[in-house]
Amino acid sequence: SALAAMQRAEVAGTLTVRVVAHCIIHRHDDPDEELAQVRRAAELAAAPSSDLLRVVGIKLIGDGTIDGCTAALTEPYTTGVNAEPIWGEESMRRVVLEADALGLQIAIHAIGDRTIRIAVDALEEAARVNGTSGRRHRIEHLEYTADEEIGRLAPSGITASMQPVHIDPIIYSNWGAMLGDERAQKGFAWRAFLEAGTTLAFGSDTPTAPHEPLHNIYIAATRKSPYDDSLPPHQPHNALPLEEAVMHGTRDSAWASFMEDKVGTLREGLYADIIVLDRDPFAEGPTALLDAQVVRTIVGGRTVHSR
Repeated sequence: SALAAMQRAEVAGTLTVRVVAHCIIHRHDDPDEELAQVRRAAELAAAPSSDLLRVVGIKLIGDGTIDGCTAALTEPYTTGVNAEPIWGEESMRRVVLEADALGLQIAIHAIGDRTIRIAVDALEEAARVNGTSGRRHRIEHLEYTADEEIGRLAPSGITASMQPVHIDPIIYSNWGAMLGDERAQKGFAWRAFLEAGTTLAFGSDTPTAPHEPLHNIYIAATRKSPYDDSLPPHQPHNALPLEEAVMHGTRDSAWASFMEDKVGTLREGLYADIIVLDRDPFAEGPTALLDAQVVRTIVGGRTVHSR
C-alpha cells in the first residue's frame, strides 16, 4: 500500500523525494512461502520504474536491538540473557541465495555480532554459489561487530549501512550497560570499517529514530549528543571530519543505491538535488548544524520547498 501511494504521488507530480525501495521478507513456517515473497519482489523490481521511485531488492530483519536484549550476540548480555536471530543460518542462506540469483539487492538488519556473522556468511556464499559480484548488498546497523567480521565486508563488496543517530550519547547508557564496557567500546566502529576498505553509507533510520539529518551528521562529526552537550562523546576517535561525514550520507549512499550516476554529488550531468542552509557549517564548525535551517530544497532542479 505504501508503494502504491508513492506511485500515485509520482503520477500526480507531487513526489519530491527519490525512493529506492526494498521489499521486506517475512519469516514463515513454510520455506516455499518465503521464496514466493522473494520472487514477488523480483517482479516488482522488473516493473517499469523511474529515477524517483523504483524497487531494487529485499530487506531481511535479522535480529532485534541491543537496548532490548533482542539482538543475537555470540556471548550473553550482562544480564545473562541472550537472543536467537530471527533468520538463522539455513533460513537466511536459502532466501539470500534466491534473491541474489534473481539479481536483487539484499539489505540485512543485523545488530548483534552473531547475526552479523550469519549475514556475512550468507552473502559470501551467494556470491560463490551464484557466481555473482557487484550486487552492492549491504548490512544495516552493524552496531556491535566482531573484529574478524569487519575485515570480511570489503572483499565481498558488502556496504556498511550505518546510522550515527544510534550512538547519540543521550541514549547510550542502556546500550552500553547491556554489552558491558569492553564490548561497548567497540560499538559503531566507523573508522575500522573504513580502514578495512569498506564503503560506509550513512542514513537516518527514519521513522524508527529521530530523523533530523543535520543532527545526524553532527553526531557523525563529533560522536556527541545534539540534545545534551554536557554528555561525553562516545569513542571520539571514531568521529569523522565534517566533509567525510557529509560524503558518507550523500555520495556513498547514492553509490549504495546504484544512483551514483544520477545523484549524490554536485557535478554536470547529475540531477540538481540540493539543500541550501542559512549557515555554513564548514566555516563555523559542526555545531552550526544544530541551529541551521533549510531555506531551500531543490529536487531535479525544481524548488520543492522555500522559506
